[in-house]
Amino acid sequence: MKKIILTILFLLLFPSIFAIDLKIEKVSSKEVIIEELKQPATFDLKIENLGASGDFEFYNLLGFDITPKKVNITNGEVKDVQLKVYPRDDLNYKGFYTFEYFIKAQNGEQVSEKLTMNLINLKDAFEIGSGEVLPETNSINIYISNKVNFDFNDINVKFSSAFFDLGE
Repeated sequence: MKKIILTILFLLLFPSIFAIDLKIEKVSSKEVIIEELKQPATFDLKIENLGASGDFEFYNLLGFDITPKKVNITNGEVKDVQLKVYPRDDLNYKGFYTFEYFIKAQNGEQVSEKLTMNLINLKDAFEIGSGEVLPETNSINIYISNKVNFDFNDINVKFSSAFFDLGE
């Protein structure tokens, strides 16, 4: 009788001992891939390991290259992971794109999560405009606004019209 009770307890507890138990929170927003730049969308994740320590592998079934491939997270640790998703050359899609990715533990257990990225052309990343044009003034205010959360570093612009040429 003791063997039966121990066997039942073992079978009930065994999955919870080895099950992947992660708390995953996405802390970034407006992840974008600009087609002409061929740079990854970057997702900032906060992952808390509530289960067994070990290496956790990131992957997807859609062919997006993801880095990092593996991250080691100990029991009770909260780790900031910057997940980079690289564009596929054959993906001809524009707009918001949601995909499923997986995190697999060393024991084979896994969880799936979803992320959404925005795939756009470079011309759609900016809003360019001017202030009111008054004929009696010799100046005009021109603005460039970054419409997406993407660090463009240094940008060179050239504006031209019948009245001026400006490069900056």
